[in-house]
Amino acid sequence: MALYAYDECELPIYAGDAEERRPYKCCGCKKTVRVRKGPRRIPHFYHLKLSPSCHLYGKSQDHLFAQLALQKILPAGETVLEKPFPAINRVGDLVWEPRKIIFEIQCSNITSFETEQRIRDYLKAGYHVVWILDDRIFNRRIVRPAEKWMRQTTCYFATIRGLQFPIFYDQFEIFIEEKRVKKGQRLKIQINRPCPMPEISWDIEVIPKQVLKKTSCQPFYFQGDLLHKALLSHAVPSLAISMRNIRSIELFYAANAPKDGLMVWIMARCLWEPLGHLMHVLQVMNERWG
Repeated sequence: MALYAYDECELPIYAGDAEERRPYKCCGCKKTVRVRKGPRRIPHFYHLKLSPSCHLYGKSQDHLFAQLALQKILPAGETVLEKPFPAINRVGDLVWEPRKIIFEIQCSNITSFETEQRIRDYLKAGYHVVWILDDRIFNRRIVRPAEKWMRQTTCYFATIRGLQFPIFYDQFEIFIEEKRVKKGQRLKIQINRPCPMPEISWDIEVIPKQVLKKTSCQPFYFQGDLLHKALLSHAVPSLAISMRNIRSIELFYAANAPKDGLMVWIMARCLWEPLGHLMHVLQVMNERWG
């Protein structure tokens, strides 16, 4: 499902303004789509024929709901839904033009290889990606490979289903191998208030390692997230104590974590990584020849 398509003049048109039973062109794969509307349904475009290789084809109702909710939070007139980037063959879920930010909402599985390629493509186009992950799929005990990779960049979770409005949040967490063994309370973030990363001298003995990793890969943070709490800890004693406690938990689990075995290394190198690469190659070939 998609919110935008091209009309006969190759201009983008919103699903709510489109005419039913009239053919349009998908922004992703350029195949024929039509609009679907209803009193209890978000207006959206659907493909007349199966197109599994299309990035927009697999979008769910929850995905569309999160897109519209994000756009409602951000400043009016500054965002573009499903903006196509022909030069890199991508369609951004929600583009915040003045900030050069692309919000990628993930409500389904994705390979770590595709995750990395998407980030590199958007950086090449001059945009920074912020991942919004549906916590019904990703914020679980068993960590998916793509999620582990995304959590090293700008990445937050969202509770979407069952709410009148999604909750976007960050959290403290501990990983051991492919398991999330510890996570803190939800830190609700103000997704409309990004702040540039300041130059600051961090005390590596008391600041959590996961915070230090974020400072090296994020050009900005959002008010309310874990990085923002760490910055405030220089002036707020209670937050300083929280940072020390988190760092103590990290050190405890690091000291007691089992070492990666040979089988884990073999599975990662010889199975999961080649499989992810193969899936990406097949997807590209399907898009090219489909």
